[in-house]
Amino acid sequence: MGAVSAEEDTQVTASGTAKIIKGNKDAAREAALDEAKRAAVEQVGTEVVSKTVVENFELVKDQIVSQAKGYVYNVKVLEEGRREGSYFVKIQASVNPDKVKEDATIIYREMDKPRMMVLVTEAAGEKELKSSAAENVVTESLLEKGFQMIDQAIAKENIKKDELRLAAEGNTKAAAKIGLRSGAEVIIVGTATVGEPEEYMSLYFSESVVSLKAIKTDNANLYAAISKPAKSQAAIKTAAGPGAIRKASKEAAREIFWKIIKAWNDEKLRGINIEVVLSGVNYSSLQKIKKALKKLDGVNEITERSFDSPTATLDLTFKGDSKRLAEVISNTNFVGFRLEIIGLTPGKVELKVK
Repeated sequence: MGAVSAEEDTQVTASGTAKIIKGNKDAAREAALDEAKRAAVEQVGTEVVSKTVVENFELVKDQIVSQAKGYVYNVKVLEEGRREGSYFVKIQASVNPDKVKEDATIIYREMDKPRMMVLVTEAAGEKELKSSAAENVVTESLLEKGFQMIDQAIAKENIKKDELRLAAEGNTKAAAKIGLRSGAEVIIVGTATVGEPEEYMSLYFSESVVSLKAIKTDNANLYAAISKPAKSQAAIKTAAGPGAIRKASKEAAREIFWKIIKAWNDEKLRGINIEVVLSGVNYSSLQKIKKALKKLDGVNEITERSFDSPTATLDLTFKGDSKRLAEVISNTNFVGFRLEIIGLTPGKVELKVK
C-alpha cells in the first residue's frame, strides 16, 4: 500500500477472530471486532496516536492532533460468524489521519465510561488558597467532553487533609486510594500556583502554573501528566490572579484530555495493562505460570513486578479488559496447576494457585 496523504480517506478491509468462551458469542464478537480494527490500522502502517501533542496545543483545538497517523472509523461488517470454536469478523473501514480529533469522543464511548474525579489545590506562594477555581474549570471542561464526574463536594467529606496534600504533591498511590474510595476509576490531581500581581501602566499582571496528573485508581498507574503556565491581566489587583488560574486550568484541561485519549488509543492497539496478583506460588511455579499465561489468546507481554513467596505480582498487556482475561484464565486447562479467580476489578485480576 502506498503512502497516504493527510487529507485522504482510505478504504481498507481487515479481519479478526476470538475464541468463544462458555458460549458467550457476544463477548467473542466484540473481541474479534476489536482485533479487526487493530488490523485495519496496521495496514496503513501507523498507530492511531503516536508521540505527544504539538507544543502549541491550542492550534489543534479544531483539528486533528498532528501526531496521529491513522484512525479507523465508519466500520462496516462484511462477514461474520462462528469458525471452529471461534468468532470471525471481517470489516471494511475508513482510515484518515484527519479524523482523530473529530472522532475522539467516539473512542470514549467505546470504553467502559470510567467515572472521573478532579482534586486541585491552589496556593499563592506559601499560602494555601480556599478557592476551587482551577478544580471547577478542569471539571467543567471534562464534562463538556462527555466524561462522567464524581460529585466533588460529597467526595471531599471523606478525604483527610494529609491524604489530599500527598495526592496533590504527586503521590500516585495516595491519589488512587482517594479516587477508589470515592467511586472513581480515574482521578486527576494537581496544583495551581499563582504569583503576586505586578502593576504596570494601571494594569495588574499575574502568572499561574497548573500541573495535573491523571491516575488509574485500580492500580495507581499514571495515565498522563502535564504542566501549563498562563498569564492574565486585569484592571483590579484581586482579579489578576484568579484570571491567570482559570486560563492555565483551561489549557491544562484540554491537554490532559488529549493525553488520556492517546493512552486509550494505545490500549486499543497494544492492549490494556492489567495487574495480576498470584497467591500460593514459589519461584519455580511462578516461572511455569508465566510461560503458560504468555500463551493465552490476547496476552502480548508479561512483566514480573514483584515476588515475595507465596505472593507475586505480574503486569500483563492484554487485548481485552480484565473481565475477558478472567474468562480466558478460568476456562483454560493448565498443565500441573489450576488458577482460581478470587478478585476482579477493571484493571486487576487476583488469582489463587492450586
